[in-house]
Amino acid sequence: MRRGRGSRLLRTQRLAAVVCLAIFAGCASKKVDPIRVSYESSPALDVAVYRTYAWRSAALERGSEEARDSALLSDWRVRNAVDRQLAAKGYEKRPSGGVDFLVDYSIAVTDKNTQTISDYMNYRDRGGALGPQEAYVFGYQEGSLIIEIVDVKTRELVWRASGTAVANLRDNTALMERAVGRMLQRFPSRSSN
Repeated sequence: MRRGRGSRLLRTQRLAAVVCLAIFAGCASKKVDPIRVSYESSPALDVAVYRTYAWRSAALERGSEEARDSALLSDWRVRNAVDRQLAAKGYEKRPSGGVDFLVDYSIAVTDKNTQTISDYMNYRDRGGALGPQEAYVFGYQEGSLIIEIVDVKTRELVWRASGTAVANLRDNTALMERAVGRMLQRFPSRSSN
């Protein structure tokens, strides 16, 4: 009989520890921006000569091999967000030819899972919505958006930014818009010469 009570007590203590950790995780969470952004620029970046741009790759079209509804929608959202941000900085988009720089982007999705309570707290702080067991056992996805700017004359990459965030099942439109805004925040505005 003692053995049964001891194992029940041990299970109760373990459950209490898990509950305390969950409460601690909720209370100790600091507000973290769910989007991690980094950027780098080349010394060759000379925005004084940049006025116009075009997209390096064509937009996805319905009926193409890559054109799933979600891919079409993501492509449209990213391009529109980038166009709005660059227009706000004084750059003019042209269909092609006679432009100063080219813009392109890529999206990557990585499968991840949490290994520790600290991993889980970081995941939740960054907008993750799964419970601890789901994030550990089944994992979650992290999406990365990369924006690159290439000088037309030199054909060299002169500016690059990446934004990474937890991909949730909910609509990520606002998150993507914010990511593009934060990524292009450091891209210089066109001088008003």
